[in-house]
Amino acid sequence: MDILGLFSRRNMLLGLGGAAATGAFVMASGPAWAGGKTDVPLNTAAYDDWSAQVNSNFTAHTGQVLKLVEVQAYPVSGTRPSEVRTQGFVARFDITRGAAMAEGRYLVAHPRGGTFEIFLTKGGPDKPLRMLADFN
Repeated sequence: MDILGLFSRRNMLLGLGGAAATGAFVMASGPAWAGGKTDVPLNTAAYDDWSAQVNSNFTAHTGQVLKLVEVQAYPVSGTRPSEVRTQGFVARFDITRGAAMAEGRYLVAHPRGGTFEIFLTKGGPDKPLRMLADFN
């Protein structure tokens, strides 16, 4: 096999064209890792904003896709400090693509909510693909 023949002008142009098309597709449809356009910045959003995103997907920097399946508010009692949300809540995610995740911090991207860091914990031994995030 002639290795230099593989690097013809036509093959190089085809390869570059394919790479450019792939890059354009990823930029148009992939996660906004660089903090792309957002409608609701979920890193500081309230319970109502998160509830509006139920059934939407988040993509972790590790490749897993997590579907937000439920947002449940904590009971309110007394006054809360001004630097926290007015309503605390837990967000429940199901991993719909990829392997189970360890507990820890992840960089996640949401098509409308931006890219932000989130701390995820396990949903329990009976649900290995369930992850929880606590927001106060």
